[in-house]
Amino acid sequence: MKIIKSNLFIIAAIAILTVNFALAESKTIRFNESERIVQVMASQKYVSAIIHNRVSHENVVYFWDKKGSEIYRKDVGRKWIEMVFPNELYNNFIIIEQGWERSPEKITAYDIDTKSVKWESTTNGMRFDLSSDNRYLIPESPPDERKFTFEVIDLSNGTKLDLSHSFSGHQGAVWLDNDRVIIGFNEKEINPEYSQKYKIEKDPIQYQIDQKGKLLLELIQRKKSSAEDSTLNIQIQEIRSEIEKLMEKLARPIGKKRFRNKASKIIIYNIKSDELELERTIYDSQNEEFIFNAGIGTVSVLSSDREKNIYLIGHGPNGNDKTKLLKLDKFGNLIWTSHLGRYANIVKTCYNGGIYYTKKIGDGNYRLVNNKTGKLMDDFESGPQKSIFLEILPKNINPVIHGYEFNAFDDIKIDRFNNTIFFY
Repeated sequence: MKIIKSNLFIIAAIAILTVNFALAESKTIRFNESERIVQVMASQKYVSAIIHNRVSHENVVYFWDKKGSEIYRKDVGRKWIEMVFPNELYNNFIIIEQGWERSPEKITAYDIDTKSVKWESTTNGMRFDLSSDNRYLIPESPPDERKFTFEVIDLSNGTKLDLSHSFSGHQGAVWLDNDRVIIGFNEKEINPEYSQKYKIEKDPIQYQIDQKGKLLLELIQRKKSSAEDSTLNIQIQEIRSEIEKLMEKLARPIGKKRFRNKASKIIIYNIKSDELELERTIYDSQNEEFIFNAGIGTVSVLSSDREKNIYLIGHGPNGNDKTKLLKLDKFGNLIWTSHLGRYANIVKTCYNGGIYYTKKIGDGNYRLVNNKTGKLMDDFESGPQKSIFLEILPKNINPVIHGYEFNAFDDIKIDRFNNTIFFY
């Protein structure tokens, strides 16, 4: 009996040691000094990455399984890749290429098993936000000075949802939950100097856009209850094209001089019910109007968290360039205002106590705001050498810090300073 118990103890000890060894075992992928890790994203089974070569300025896209075995690699040359991510829901991995000059961004879905192209689509935007159920994708920020139209891309086939409301000229958009999107606008008013010079109260181009927008809404609503799909589709496309051309006119220097920022507002749009659920002008804790920072390129002006709180970054009116960070609840009610000083840029929420931001684009240093109180956390140390500690920021699979994206899984670690990815 003693021998049996002894043998059982030995077998159990071996099993425990085997399990512990398996947990501790890892694969390490290290890139050379001329390369840098631009983005890493992960799902339950897969990991993706964008690697940029500082010398050749070429980019490579990688996909691995969670053991670190390479599934797919694509050398894309000097094309800049906005985002790559695995989408297990549809057995795809997605690559988004940046458009050049006025060309749109290209989205390509590859089948994980066959590596063949399943579908392709295009959109205009920089930085993309993925719904937490992995079904839809939206552009988050305007692409430089190009026109920016709100679109929802269905990741099952690359098509865009046919929504009755059309938005353009907004500063940013992010998901609030699987069905709702927050869209931020800077409301405009006609510049008094322009108004006095031309004796008008409303810009004629803006008036045309407003009128055509109403007509577009009527046509889309008719389409939903009509069999005249082919005729209505042509009309809808023509009106959209006319609106886009008018929006381009407003974006030109002469058009910009017509307007000045008056205030900011947010809307919450339910894509499932196709309804606007909230529209609210934003004021800070001093009841002062709030204006979004210019949300262009890598700048994010909107964010949300799992509790459906909303975060906005901008400044006050009348040329006040001191940056403010506002936290609202899901109904648009102000919770707190945090004053970040001048030139603060790029905000993203995370769930280990705060919100990271930088005081200046490219300075490499991050600051932290407590997301419960809005107060600066002075004891937080940051900088490029500390970036290994900034890897777990779990909002969905695509949290962002200063253009670098990190995953939220314990079995993957990223040491950006040493160009290394660890698979556990």
